[in-house]
Amino acid sequence: MRYAHLLGGLGLVTQRGHYGPGEGRNGAMTKVAAYHTTNPEYPPTHRDVYHDHDDCPYGKEIKSWDRVSGQGNRPRCKECIKLG
Repeated sequence: MRYAHLLGGLGLVTQRGHYGPGEGRNGAMTKVAAYHTTNPEYPPTHRDVYHDHDDCPYGKEIKSWDRVSGQGNRPRCKECIKLG
């Protein structure tokens, strides 16, 4: 489930039922593998940090083909920190 965002947002079916991308059993959004972008089309709030939460509004705006795996030696996004 941690990598559902890389599968085009496909939900997963498990033995316990259907979960949407990044959702836990209680339906809450969860952390995902860290990613960042180097594409200059994105503002610094998106580009100068890494994201690791499914529900981050800035991270959601980064298109899948512009995502680079890992932290990229950047600080964690403040929105991701707020989300947990």
